[in-house]
Amino acid sequence: MANFGQVFSSLVTAIVVVFAIVALAMTRTPEVSAACGDAMWNMTLSALVLHALVMPFVLLCIVLPLFYVADAGVDASKAAYFGSLFAAFTVVACLFGTEVYYTSETLANARCVRALKDAAKVNDPLLTTATIIFAVYDGILIVLILVLLACTDCIWRALEDRKEEQEEYEEGTQSILDVTIDR
Repeated sequence: MANFGQVFSSLVTAIVVVFAIVALAMTRTPEVSAACGDAMWNMTLSALVLHALVMPFVLLCIVLPLFYVADAGVDASKAAYFGSLFAAFTVVACLFGTEVYYTSETLANARCVRALKDAAKVNDPLLTTATIIFAVYDGILIVLILVLLACTDCIWRALEDRKEEQEEYEEGTQSILDVTIDR
């Protein structure tokens, strides 16, 4: 049975994806293209596709090194740990910067904002709102990666302690099972 966190994050992700698809569908009009150009619409579509296809791999770059460290040992995995976190940070930071740039450019153009609001028939430029949601998600990932990098020593110490405890347990278990029978 899935825990509450998994269900909640899946539900939020589904809502954000549906919201972005609706925003893209509602704002693909000639009026929006004339007022804004296609850059913001293309950026939002790209962000949606990248978050659907690339972000699972980015998350794996964040999580898998910890399993590799636990399995292969601390010394063998420092390069994999830092390399994967650096790759994840680079991808997320570039995406975050692009989202912020296009959103700020679009929101600075009053004519474009009016066209987006009119196209969506609400008093909100849904396209920029969808991109802002993606940018917040990316910002959280950037903070998470920076925390993992800042806590590297703590993670390494904890994994070394865990490995030592496991070795002590295995030694203790072996001595219990070594029974000699004398006749």
